Amino acid sequence: MVYIHIFLHFKINPYNELSNLKDVCKQEISNTTYFKLPFIFDGTSFLQKVNLNNCIKQDLFYKKTYESMPIIEPYVKFFPKNTIYELKKNKNIEVHRNMECRNFYIVHSGKVKITCIHPKYREHFTTLTTNTTEFIEKHDNMIHLELVENQILFLPNYWYVYIKSLKKDTIIEKVQYSTIMNQFNILWNKYMNTI
Repeated sequence: MVYIHIFLHFKINPYNELSNLKDVCKQEISNTTYFKLPFIFDGTSFLQKVNLNNCIKQDLFYKKTYESMPIIEPYVKFFPKNTIYELKKNKNIEVHRNMECRNFYIVHSGKVKITCIHPKYREHFTTLTTNTTEFIEKHDNMIHLELVENQILFLPNYWYVYIKSLKKDTIIEKVQYSTIMNQFNILWNKYMNTI
């Protein structure tokens, strides 16, 4: 059983596809995450509004105390991280990669254009330049989608993401879950990147 979990954390699905999850329940969300492909779903029934006054402002984002959302949490012990971004129109969150096993991007207000980038394109992101954004926005094989309030994107580990706000006062929350097995995966990747 341990081997299966380790395999799942290192596995990268070769397909570059996005799906829309219609049956929103904990079991379906958990099962769909194992395909290791991005998917979107509606969180209207369980999301709560974010009050930025209760968050700690850092340079480009806010941090907040984790509030349990059982429907998207793993069944095993996990370590959550919350990051909240407040974006003005046409501002972006730089392209970045997530190593945690579950990464959810929740749109609390506004509208965003998100590009999900398969790990097979990682060579393009070793050095970020002003041309990187143009490359991403014009690349036909990357997954480009627009999300509005209460929509949620799941992104597997190793995938890159680029987010651009399409409306003023856009608030997007990134909720990440790391498990004990995932910690091994993160340490292994740090080690491999130092060689």
